[in-house]
Parts: sequence; structure tokens; C-alpha cells
Amino acid sequence: MLFIIPIIVSSQTWDYPVKPGTESWKKLQSNQEMVEICQIPEKILKSISTEELFEICLEYPLIYDVFAFEDLNKGMSKLFVDFNGIRELYRRSGLSKKLMKRYNQKIQSLSFLNESHTDFMKGQFIVLVSLLELFMYRANLADSNIENTKAIMQCLVSGYENKSKYANYFRGIGFRSNFYSRSHILF
Repeated sequence: MLFIIPIIVSSQTWDYPVKPGTESWKKLQSNQEMVEICQIPEKILKSISTEELFEICLEYPLIYDVFAFEDLNKGMSKLFVDFNGIRELYRRSGLSKKLMKRYNQKIQSLSFLNESHTDFMKGQFIVLVSLLELFMYRANLADSNIENTKAIMQCLVSGYENKSKYANYFRGIGFRSNFYSRSHILF
């Protein structure tokens, strides 16, 4: 099992009660038990800001399951079926703009990969960029209008061009998520 160190969020009002790597997590018997323990209580879900919910969704302990499927759409669909946080996030207005902003920040900081960070940290960075690409594609489905679609496509094309400069890091999922997202927006 792959253990992921969550992204640190300051002043977070809610956190997952059980996390991978802990003794409590190891006691869980099935994926269904893991899914159930990671649900955000409805009262909290409705009261937290979109920004905080966005960060909590990125920390979802099972988020990397998206990449366990040959078809990324099946992985994203499983995430939407399993996790109430992501479903609530996609009901919020302005999500596309938030995703594009975060994606552009990550793309502009690709030099992180050439700095002296651990391979694990670099891997997390690459996966986060890939997730943001998939999230933008899904946001376009939810908020499809010509201007939004053009902005997301421009983001993804720019991201691809920048990622190409770091191609040795983006083998596998790194380019797959970008191609997948662009092709599914177009067709």
C-alpha cells in the first residue's frame, strides 16, 4: 500500500479522523471501511469554505485510487461515488477558476522538481499536478460554457508545454492526465 503524506493546510477546521499509516487505518478491513471513515460530516461539509473544502479534498486519503484504473474516467467516477467532499466541492460556484489558479501556480513552480527534494516529495508534486488536470476536466463538465472551456484548454496546453521541459519527471501519469483531460474536453 502506498502511504501519502497529506498536504498541510493551516487553520483547517476539520481533518480526517483516521489516516493511512496509522494503526487505526491498518485495522480497517476493506476499501469500503476506508471510504466510510473518510466521509466529512454533513454539518461540517455545508459550513466550510470552498477553499478549505478544496484543500480537504486534495488530502482525501484515497484520492490516489483515481490512478488505479486503466481508464481515468472510472477512477474519477469512483472518487465521485465514494467521497461526499468531492461531490460537494463540485456543487460550489467558481470551482473552475480556483482549479485553474492552483494549476497555474503548480505549473509555474515546476522548478521544484530540479531542486533537492526527496523523490517522494517530487512524486507527490507530479501527482497533484495530474489530479488538478483531471479535476479541471470534470469542472468543465459541470460548468460547460465556451469561455470556461477555452480557458481550461489554454491552461492544459500551457501546462503540457511547461511539463515537456521536465519530461523526465512526467513519464506515465504525468502526461496521461493532460492528454486525457484535453481529449475529453474536445470530444
